[in-house]
Amino acid sequence: MSDLNSIKTQAAALAKPQLTQLKKATDSLESVFVKDLLTEMQKGTNMFGKGTGAGIYQDMMDQQLSQTIGGRGSLGISNMLYKQLSPRILAQVEAQVRLRANEAPKSDNNSKEN
Repeated sequence: MSDLNSIKTQAAALAKPQLTQLKKATDSLESVFVKDLLTEMQKGTNMFGKGTGAGIYQDMMDQQLSQTIGGRGSLGISNMLYKQLSPRILAQVEAQVRLRANEAPKSDNNSKEN
């Protein structure tokens, strides 16, 4: 039982960088979704006028709003994806830790027998 807890603890520690990357990726995905949503919602408006620079300013505003809204996880998309994907990362890392733990004693036993 303590071996299982040790493996899970070790796997959680090793998976931390991957989980951090996953969180950044899910936050970015939510930001992209929000930007697309804002762009579609504002197609019928002329907040910045109709000049050549209007589209640039509109895009800059949409980009900033999407980063702010998406970075907070306001829609919950980022958190939902993280909750679904993080157990998979933990399971993969845990499997790698178990594999290493199972291989280590065998190589030690083989060297003792020779």
